[in-house]
Formats: sequence, C-alpha cells, structure tokens
Amino acid sequence: MVHCGFEGTAVIDSIRHPQKLIPLALRGVKTDGPFAKDIDTSKQRPAEFVFSRHVEHKLAEVRAAKTRPERLDAAE
Repeated sequence: MVHCGFEGTAVIDSIRHPQKLIPLALRGVKTDGPFAKDIDTSKQRPAEFVFSRHVEHKLAEVRAAKTRPERLDAAE
C-alpha cells in the first residue's frame, strides 16, 4: 500500500467545501464494485529500512550521555 497523504487533503477539502459531503451523507460510502487501478510502482526506488540504524545511533547517544560525568560549575 502506498501512503500519499490523501487523508489530510480530504479532511481539509471537507472543511472548506462541506456541500461536497451531501451526496455522501445521502447515498453513503460505495463499498462494492471494482477497485481503483493501482499506481505503477515498477520504477520506484528500493525501500531503505533505516529504523534500526536510527535506534542504534540514539541508544549510543543515550549511553554516552550516561557515562559522561556531570560537569560541576566553579561557582557552586
């Protein structure tokens, strides 16, 4: 499934043009019939799974911050 941000656009459009929702309120949501054609994904770039790398970097930062001694100010 491809996420294109349509949901947010639909909400904004509904608020700006509430009259467009009248047919939906009268007839309801179409739940039968053929699906819309899928978009072509044959030329998309390969996915990069970088979440684990981000977690590793943040954990290293947290561990480094915990091992550093706290700085004492000379004024205290």
